[in-house]
Amino acid sequence: MDSSICEEVMRAVEALVFAADQPVQADQLARIIGEVALAPTLPDEDIAEAVARLNTLYEEQGRSFRIHFLSRWIQDGYDCGGSPIPQGVLPT
Repeated sequence: MDSSICEEVMRAVEALVFAADQPVQADQLARIIGEVALAPTLPDEDIAEAVARLNTLYEEQGRSFRIHFLSRWIQDGYDCGGSPIPQGVLPT
């Protein structure tokens, strides 16, 4: 992914994930971002790369939250020393 596009994708993913009131699917994010800002067909892999880069950035900055992949769903959450999110906390 082009670095300038990646920055835009990262900002869009972050905004959509943290604004959502429930977990969202990677393909939903790709579709929304692609339709609104970038390209009609944004690959899911670009979403995964943006999430990975955001989490690296959060860790480098000492932030207490991460974006988690749960199967195909993406959810914001707080990092509690590497502990996984307990089962049953998020809707299935």
